[in-house]
Amino acid sequence: MEMEGIQYHPSNTSIAADILTSNEDTLKHPHPEPLGDTNISIKVGPEHTEFRIDKDLICQSSSYFRAVFQGNFKEATEGLILDEDDPKVFGRFSRWLQNGNILTEATLKSLDCLIGLAIFADHRCIPRLHNQVIDAIIRYAKENGEVSPEGLRQACDNTVASSPLRRLLLEFTVRFGDMHQFFSSEEVREMFSKEFLFDMSLAFYDLREGKMSSCFNAWKERCRFHIHEKDEARCE
Repeated sequence: MEMEGIQYHPSNTSIAADILTSNEDTLKHPHPEPLGDTNISIKVGPEHTEFRIDKDLICQSSSYFRAVFQGNFKEATEGLILDEDDPKVFGRFSRWLQNGNILTEATLKSLDCLIGLAIFADHRCIPRLHNQVIDAIIRYAKENGEVSPEGLRQACDNTVASSPLRRLLLEFTVRFGDMHQFFSSEEVREMFSKEFLFDMSLAFYDLREGKMSSCFNAWKERCRFHIHEKDEARCE
């Protein structure tokens, strides 16, 4: 099956349909250079859902894929297997590569979707996508008021302490979340590592003691949670 320049393994057509049939509003990023005509194979997830993607385009977007496909690795000619990644998340990344869009209407209704895409962008070194998804997460939090413990755990389990995504969700939780729920519920506490709970307690203490600014405009301060490449202009 082939749609929008992306080929999918026939056994996974339901995933392809879920990814590509939406007509929701989108956010866009500019393609830095014209597309090339050389496709490479990337097989994703335990069932090895296959995506065929323009080599030049994916290398432009990511230092990780640039190292894989422009280096002296066998994957440059034989294709890449990403067993640990989610085909649905990779499919959204593929759509973004092809037309510069992410599905904002759908993703804003699903924090799990947004967090999964941000984690993927972080792991695969895709700063433009990461920053765009961070902006969408800020919009989600603004509309929904807080981040669920499940969403926070998803980020906590898949990022390091210095991750911009984790820092953003931690700050949202401390400022707007139900801290009583976190510290009084044994079930919720058991969802997180002692290290993360310590970081949360420290951030909450700093906020209460005035060491953290009580004024917080996430949209205006979003650049704090972006990843910018060397010499790249900062957000306005």
